[in-house]
Amino acid sequence: MEPSFENNQSFKDYLKLHRSEYESQNINIDISYSLIRTNWMRDIQSSKPSCFVAKILDEEVIKSSSPYLKELYRKNGFIFISVYLIINNSSSRQV
Repeated sequence: MEPSFENNQSFKDYLKLHRSEYESQNINIDISYSLIRTNWMRDIQSSKPSCFVAKILDEEVIKSSSPYLKELYRKNGFIFISVYLIINNSSSRQV
């Protein structure tokens, strides 16, 4: 595990919860931290904002799997996306 995540209990819990899912997709969790970190930041409920960049070709996949994401803008073939913030309710997301 990368040093920046060694003490992050939320990341450890996420990894433990989704380990079998990643393994069933033949994703090596020991080397695929970029993918796992992105999914963790996208999926956790946090009071901190998160932003993502994706190729426009992946737009429909991202929007269908994460409807709480908000498009910020597009540039040079990429789409810039923000995660809505959680406001005192685990089931709702708000900008």
